[in-house]
Amino acid sequence: MIRMFNRKSKGFTLFETIITIALLLAIAGSFGGFMVSLLSTRSSLESMQEVDENSRMALDIMSQKIRSATGVNTGASTFDADPGVLALSMADPAVNPTIFRLDQDNGILTMQEGAAQPIALTTNEVQLSQLLFSLLSGSTERENVRITIETQMRSQDDSYVSFTHTFQTAASVRQ
Repeated sequence: MIRMFNRKSKGFTLFETIITIALLLAIAGSFGGFMVSLLSTRSSLESMQEVDENSRMALDIMSQKIRSATGVNTGASTFDADPGVLALSMADPAVNPTIFRLDQDNGILTMQEGAAQPIALTTNEVQLSQLLFSLLSGSTERENVRITIETQMRSQDDSYVSFTHTFQTAASVRQ
């Protein structure tokens, strides 16, 4: 009997080597794609979290100041226009008036209490693209203010971190 295939060597054939390399490249490519997807999802989630944290903190501080105010200074405030300005009358002369506004149209929300320097309520990583105050008082004695802010990440270059969210709340003067 004649043997057609004499396989005494223990090496790989060219075909086996090509198949092995192709499988390894396919596995590495899949892993690389998974890692890119994972990192982009992480960046997107961090962007959302930064926008949400800044917005919620700013709204909480503004709501708290409105509730502790003695009234809304309608003459010094800008209602139903973007960017809005809210001036609150406070019982404590050291923090009277308390004013909320955007800092020189760069998208950073500031609070100025009395004659003190303005304090930034949002970080440099986010910017407010909309700041609206609406006076909802109507015929009631207590003044009600609706606050609408639209916050986005400052860096819009990367589509994975591009995120904008609109928040709205209302607060009443309690004193």
